[in-house]
Amino acid sequence: MAAPGSTIDFACANGTDIPIEERAADELRLLQGCDAAGRSAQLRQLAAEAAVANPAFDVTPASLVSAVISERGVCPASSDGLRALYPEKTHG
Repeated sequence: MAAPGSTIDFACANGTDIPIEERAADELRLLQGCDAAGRSAQLRQLAAEAAVANPAFDVTPASLVSAVISERGVCPASSDGLRALYPEKTHG
């Protein structure tokens, strides 16, 4: 996993505790492009009432992460590894 230290929540014990922002559904329902005359236009690819999920990001299960790459270096994906890179952010 590659992430800047500012995005690591050292107080979060579990990825299931991370709230996932839901983006606007029309980002998936509509496409922006040009019509035959070259004018900017929107194309509806899904019905306006079509149910969609559009999360801003996802959370990779910890079991699939073997290392963390940050601006401070690379460490094993463990609390000990993160403590080594960010001692001022962790306690105990």
